[in-house]
Amino acid sequence: MNGERNRRHLTDDPSCNISGAALEDVSHLFRGCVEAQALWPRLIKDKLNEFLLMESKHHTGSCSVLETELWGMYKRLTTAWSLGYARVVVELDCQDVYDMIVHGNP
Repeated sequence: MNGERNRRHLTDDPSCNISGAALEDVSHLFRGCVEAQALWPRLIKDKLNEFLLMESKHHTGSCSVLETELWGMYKRLTTAWSLGYARVVVELDCQDVYDMIVHGNP
């Protein structure tokens, strides 16, 4: 959301790129943006189906929390890159995954 990116000084423009609203924040994204409202039901259904299919294919056996975290990050990053996003901000809460990415080891 550009409002949050603007607050963190990552962009100078807090407006919505789609609708042109002055401030793209959580409220705008989920309730105010007419274009986004039309997209949410389809996106949620598509992504839920994709997630369930991924889970059934790749997690049918037992795996560690670390493997699950890494697979989830890999899947989401490849999805973002396939949609044309070259720069992606990743937020995670698993110290082991962070250590593997930054230092190359858990």
